[in-house]
Amino acid sequence: MMLKRVFWIFLVISTFIDVEGQNKEASVGDYCVVKYTNEKGHCQKFEDCSTAKKDVKNGYKTTYCSGTDESGRLLICCRDSSLETDGVGLKLGEDSSDRPKRICEKKCEEYTKKLIESASFVTLTVEPVKILTDNSLCKFAGNALIIGGMKTEPEEFPHMAAIFYRDADTYKFLCTGSLISYKFVLTAGHCNQSTEQDKSPQRAALVRLGDLNIGQTPADGTKRIDIPIRKIHMHPEYLPPVVYNDIALLELERTVAFTPAIRPACLWTQNGVGHYVKGTATGWGVTDLKHPKPSEVLMKLLVPFRENKLCDEKLFSGRGLTWDGFTDTQLCAGDLDGGHDTCYGDSGGPIQVESRDNKCNYYLVGVTSVGKGCGEKDHPSIYTRVSSYLDWIEGIVWPDGSDS
Repeated sequence: MMLKRVFWIFLVISTFIDVEGQNKEASVGDYCVVKYTNEKGHCQKFEDCSTAKKDVKNGYKTTYCSGTDESGRLLICCRDSSLETDGVGLKLGEDSSDRPKRICEKKCEEYTKKLIESASFVTLTVEPVKILTDNSLCKFAGNALIIGGMKTEPEEFPHMAAIFYRDADTYKFLCTGSLISYKFVLTAGHCNQSTEQDKSPQRAALVRLGDLNIGQTPADGTKRIDIPIRKIHMHPEYLPPVVYNDIALLELERTVAFTPAIRPACLWTQNGVGHYVKGTATGWGVTDLKHPKPSEVLMKLLVPFRENKLCDEKLFSGRGLTWDGFTDTQLCAGDLDGGHDTCYGDSGGPIQVESRDNKCNYYLVGVTSVGKGCGEKDHPSIYTRVSSYLDWIEGIVWPDGSDS
């Protein structure tokens, strides 16, 4: 298995794709995928879909199916409200009083409030009415047309962290990570180990936040900051070269002031991926294996989630002393047709899903870990499942329920 660290460029525009992936004329009840949240849905009339109305209110564009109703209007892709969850395992509308919120859930709410501002407008009617609403304070690009990798926009993924190690009198890019609080970055455990190509220790020494282009001179107008790493917290059960429990926390030298370009992501708490069919992986990894060097610009890639059982079969030939098949603490994702994948330099970076309640907020579902090659056919990638390590993360990041 190879340590992961990229992105291949491929863009496809599609209106409706059925379960087998073939274009067809859609009818009411047919399977579809909501593009801006990447969740399963069914084609329906807009007036009959409460979740579509909610999505429009939250700023998401409507996903249309290719078919029409009896009046000739396009059908929309509707998420099933009876199956809709709040991102942490409860169905919306269920009483959560019997289930105390986790520390990371409370922190997610606390951090998310900083992304909202109240605003008002007056209706243009004979008798004007003042209406209060909440606006999200962020830039949102959406993933409607993304199948392969492409460049990100400034402030699109403000939790992204570029990790560097010390090399003589300079710093060299090593891995990717995610800001999850005022003082901690989540990454992979193997980002703090020597590689097969370079036996010298490569321990993370510095984290760069708020950047889009990690070149020597920021050409994107960002106001990046570099913060030394105070302490590296390796998971106690990560025993390299074995790739299980491949997760680590980087404690920064000082706290971070949140800005539109720098703010944390939330932690996904479900064991599964809910009704999301795809996640977005981000990083500064290699984009061309013929010229294997990190991308200076942050890239994003939409990848399908896969069942661990299926991936076990696909990656059976990759088993050995360091990896002996999927466990519940790992997540499989990738394009089985090949050509779209994470690779060298993307290690430690997130695979994430967007919150349906706030388009500015992301949930970290997995941490980029390992894979057999990059972008090869029938070779999906292996991610560390974030929800399996919440107790460990919370005990370090928020030991007494507050930011340390």
